[in-house]
Amino acid sequence: MNEGLPASVRLLQLTATLYIVGLIWFLQIGHYSLLANVGVDEFSSYVDVAELP
Repeated sequence: MNEGLPASVRLLQLTATLYIVGLIWFLQIGHYSLLANVGVDEFSSYVDVAELP
């Protein structure tokens, strides 16, 4: 499928893919697992504080 693409394009595609995979793993393991520590009563204020500006 990618036989016609130059090696630099394939390397760029691989680099971008691995970057996105790392970002997804960081969010899934590092960020979303912290939600288990937030109780039902505090969740609304947690979301307000955690939102990006």
